[in-house]
Amino acid sequence: MTIRKALIPAAGLGTRLFPASKSVKKEMFPIIGQDGIARPLIHYNVLEALSIGCEEIGIVIQPRDESIFRSFFDELPEDLHERYAKDERNASIETELTALSRKIVYIHQPEQQGFGHAVYCARDWIGDGSFLLMLGDHLFKSANSKTCARQLAEVFQKFQGSVSGVQQTPVHMLKYFGTLTGEPIDVTKHIYKVTHICEKPSAEYARAHLNVPGLPADQYLCFFGMHIFTSKIFDMLEYQISRKMRERGEYQLTSAQERLRSLDGQYYAVEIQGERFDIGIPSEFKRTIARFGEPI
Repeated sequence: MTIRKALIPAAGLGTRLFPASKSVKKEMFPIIGQDGIARPLIHYNVLEALSIGCEEIGIVIQPRDESIFRSFFDELPEDLHERYAKDERNASIETELTALSRKIVYIHQPEQQGFGHAVYCARDWIGDGSFLLMLGDHLFKSANSKTCARQLAEVFQKFQGSVSGVQQTPVHMLKYFGTLTGEPIDVTKHIYKVTHICEKPSAEYARAHLNVPGLPADQYLCFFGMHIFTSKIFDMLEYQISRKMRERGEYQLTSAQERLRSLDGQYYAVEIQGERFDIGIPSEFKRTIARFGEPI
């Protein structure tokens, strides 16, 4: 089953990064990579999607922000193009960005109604196929020659069911992440069949319901920030939205994932060999600046 499309929600307000996010979308914050090039976060995520052969990338945005993203990916005005073209490296990057712009589709989320709603806005564009979903404020760094998305895609291809990337996370960080538990089905490759999913659980709930065989005490499997879903996820989201099943005032993706798991029975997780950086958290953004450009 080919994964032709990737979805990157980028319609959030970035309230935890205010006031910087007042003038610069957090997905446009610059991060210096191992090659010394300063790219905005969204550029890295588009490249991650291309690493598994995605042909189209949908970016979910607020309508008023479309010009911000277009101005980055679209071709430079002639006067600026001539100036950047004088530097071979900059000219090469500009050529790359122009090529990427042809693969990008902008999907509007008119109202802020939660992450689940942002994903649901792409239902018509995705259609019946499977797709890669990446959090727009996360950055991914592989620990080996396979990108994080490639590691996820290989599990999807093997089991042909929805799969979430996960990472072992200490109990004090659970308040930031969706968390799951499951039965190990390939210990050497750290693959699990998921048996329960919960959004940002308390330490008490996690200790009672989310322990995973083989993990150290107070370590849990939290979402890595990327998933591959079959189109069935949209039926789960429609179920919530049509019944106005909001949580904390929003439509949550995690609840749809738990419903998908319980009804479909084919939901998997794999520990990604790499590192996620959640720049939506100020302390994590600081860590990203310090560590992302270093050899892993």
